[in-house]
Formats: sequence, structure tokens, C-alpha cells
Amino acid sequence: MRKFFCDVPSCERRVFAERLEDVARVCARATDRQREALEWIVLALGGQAGARLAHELGLIVCPDTLLNRIREAFRADEENVRVLGVDDFGLGRENTPGTILVDLERHKVVDLLGEHSVESLAKWLSEHPKIELASRDRSHICREGLSAGAPQATQVADRWHLLRNLAERLDEFLGQRRPILKAAAGREGRPQQQVQG
Repeated sequence: MRKFFCDVPSCERRVFAERLEDVARVCARATDRQREALEWIVLALGGQAGARLAHELGLIVCPDTLLNRIREAFRADEENVRVLGVDDFGLGRENTPGTILVDLERHKVVDLLGEHSVESLAKWLSEHPKIELASRDRSHICREGLSAGAPQATQVADRWHLLRNLAERLDEFLGQRRPILKAAAGREGRPQQQVQG
């Protein structure tokens, strides 16, 4: 990388460095390729295993740095969230329940709340009044937190819980019709008798 010097005494910047836009960001400590490789590693393996693989590849990084890197890479702008996904997840080794908030239009994490409670969710939502649609699970915490913090938002079930609800109802329906289904399966399984003439 080349350095340039300014001869004008009134210039505030005396030294200028050459920009390498295709290689690294301004003031970056790593190249874009290295940053992208570490993001893929932490997405696939997580913190501890990702750090071990990175070390084998010659990229020395600690697990916490990997996790922080991915949090920053996928953090959305909180102010412009219109469609929000809300779910619970386990924090740390103790699996302490927390709340994850995702911008479903940009597919990026907006925030991680340190607890999964109606109060913390309602407080966060009240600070973000632009939310129009919220996808959630079936828990009363998400339902009540959304109702209290974002009453203007339409609440919908997320895809996984929608399919789970459908599977449970279908299982219940077929369970009630079990004798009829067994009888129908028995008739289909018997060989037909040959007609003698």
C-alpha cells in the first residue's frame, strides 16, 4: 500500500494512504475475504468449534470474537423494522431463556433480549412504534408482550408453529377416525376371492 504526503502547510492531513476498496474496508484489521470466511465458519459451527477450525486454517481468533463478528454482521437497523419475528432461545451454557427479534424483511437479527418476559418484550416494542406485522410462536409471553408493546401490529403464527398446529389437528382428526381407517385398510389388504363359474 502506498502512502502520499501533502506539501501544503495548511492541510490538516499530512499523510494519505492508498485505498484498497476491493480488498478491505477503511481502517479494517482484516481483508474482506478473511472476514467473510470467518462469518461462514461461525454460522456453520458456532463459537468454540468455529475457533478450532479457524485455527487449523491459520486464522487465529477466539470464540467470543467470532460470535461478536456474526452479531454485528447480521444486526439490522432497529429504526426501520416493519415486519418483526419474535421467538425465545437459550442464552449461554445454562440455557437461560432470552428473546430474539428478527427483521423478517431483511433476514437480520435486530436485537437479543437477556430474558424472555412480557415486560422486556413490551418495553422494547414500545420504543419501536413502526412495527406493522409480528410473527410469533404460540407462547402467552410473546402474545401478551406484543399486545402490550405493539397494539398496532398484526400478530401471525410463524411458519413452523403453523405447520405444527396443522400436524397436531390432523393427528387428532385421524386418531378419532382410527376404527374406520383400520377397517378400510383391512378390506384393501385382503385378496379378492375368485368367482367360480
